Amino acid sequence: MNGLLILLQIKKGNIAYCFGDYDNDIDLNFIGGNFHSVENTFVGTYYQAEEVALSEVLIKNMENLFDYILFLMNESNIDPTEDTNRTPLIDAIWGIYHPNLEQQVIDFRPDPIDVANWIRTNPGFNSDNQGSLNWMVENYVEWLNGTSISDLYERFESIYNEYKKS
Repeated sequence: MNGLLILLQIKKGNIAYCFGDYDNDIDLNFIGGNFHSVENTFVGTYYQAEEVALSEVLIKNMENLFDYILFLMNESNIDPTEDTNRTPLIDAIWGIYHPNLEQQVIDFRPDPIDVANWIRTNPGFNSDNQGSLNWMVENYVEWLNGTSISDLYERFESIYNEYKKS
């Protein structure tokens, strides 16, 4: 094992989560069968340590992580990963604020549906050999490179023009 290992284990054998630079020889009972499972990737995505402390994104992700853990432990029938309002959020990197618009903040972040799809189609960790979530270093970076900040301005302009008409 090289690098960092962080472990969250609840009810021995039900959930284990870790990220870092390590190999498959770790003897843990990962949810989904291994640390590259979709379930483990959702847990890792909800738990983004670099999010700003007490930010809205962090608070929502922690609430949904708690509910996801309850679901994984069969203590709830509600899977938050199937609800697009409860899939893991990524903090916005840019936004526009207008106090009079119904949607006061128009921000630059991927759609939660895309994030959930990226997790399901590209689960696991360490494709960059640094322990990162695979979807973050591949799909998210691709989204950033393929999405123009001018899209944000165009969305704002459209919303603002509708506001002026009313």
